[in-house]
Amino acid sequence: MKLDVTVSKSKRSDMYTALSYTPSSPYIYATNDDGTLSVFSPDGDEEVQRSADLECTISDVAWFPTAGKTVVDMFAAACTDGTLRFFKKNGALEKKVDA
Repeated sequence: MKLDVTVSKSKRSDMYTALSYTPSSPYIYATNDDGTLSVFSPDGDEEVQRSADLECTISDVAWFPTAGKTVVDMFAAACTDGTLRFFKKNGALEKKVDA
């Protein structure tokens, strides 16, 4: 197996803080230190979607894609403000839990 590293066409000055990928989803989800969620195509060259401000800096993210007949399409995010937040695929906040 060969690892092929390329530079993305999408130039960002901010740093990515977390990313998530599951084999059942064709996308890569990355959070940024500016509080946004970016969704990239599998090859990483194209930013498919960027969600609005998530109102926190995310230190870790886990993506829960739709599985079979169960529609989830949400992600859980651990934020540096000590909260755990659950977001819908479009970036809308579903639930916030204080630690």
